[in-house]
Amino acid sequence: MFPVIVEEVGKGLPWREFADLAVALSAGHPGADWLLAGQRRRLRAHLPPFGEAGLLLARRGGRPVARLSAHRQADGDGSFGFLAIEGPGDGDAVRALLAAAARWLAERGSETVTGPLSWTAAEEAGVLVEGNDEPAATGRAWNPPWYGALLEAAGLAVADEQCSYRLEAQEVGADSVPLTPKEYVVPEDVGPFVDPALLLATLDGEASVMAVPDVAGGLGSVAGRGGAWSMAKHARRRAWNGCVVTALDGPESILVPALCAAAGRAGYRWVLSPWAPDGRPPVMRHRLYRAQVAALLGDRGVQAN
Repeated sequence: MFPVIVEEVGKGLPWREFADLAVALSAGHPGADWLLAGQRRRLRAHLPPFGEAGLLLARRGGRPVARLSAHRQADGDGSFGFLAIEGPGDGDAVRALLAAAARWLAERGSETVTGPLSWTAAEEAGVLVEGNDEPAATGRAWNPPWYGALLEAAGLAVADEQCSYRLEAQEVGADSVPLTPKEYVVPEDVGPFVDPALLLATLDGEASVMAVPDVAGGLGSVAGRGGAWSMAKHARRRAWNGCVVTALDGPESILVPALCAAAGRAGYRWVLSPWAPDGRPPVMRHRLYRAQVAALLGDRGVQAN
């Protein structure tokens, strides 16, 4: 087997290979292409909102097999993101990429690395470890099922976990409270499809919740019937089946039922929420991983350009 070689990419063909790899590996999973195309748009700037980043591409025999970014958060902590892995047998490529990311971060003073964050926790954070067969959802990362196991085998530990539950949108919520529209900074990928009915705060402004239409999941019903034209018509009608909570600041047991009531009045059928009122199983489970940079630097089997 050819050895894994990691390179930091700049412009031109290597950048395009980095940007296109995840889309090429999605295998047409429902909604995944839309999410991954959004990642590609974020990569065009090459930089996170608050600093520099290194884009690292792993090749075997000259062919790209895995990628990730290394970047620093505003507080100086290290992160990795934009993870894409060709297959479950590419653990050596994952270890090589993480070691290269650790070197990049160590040179800039970071002692820990957390991810995937592409670029921030508001942009599809984490690795999907349960619910990989579900259609991809706006605001939630999608990946094949082996990613988490490869990260753990490479020495990363679970740092946080987020569950997502599918709740029925109700026209009337017994536990709801009055909410009023609120201005939010909406993720760029869903900006054109934002629905003000889902951007809400309590009347005193002390708590707030935001959801966005599930554009990624909604594509499955329209993308094959007229392409971009059908998509545009669908967006104008705001005919999305569901919405996804992407920001929640305050008591979940109050805000989520109130949002479900608002979503029901706006014509949505379901809400993907980080909270549920009962013991139902989640439809998706995401994990963030973390390691000490020094521990990842113990891997000596990396060749870098």
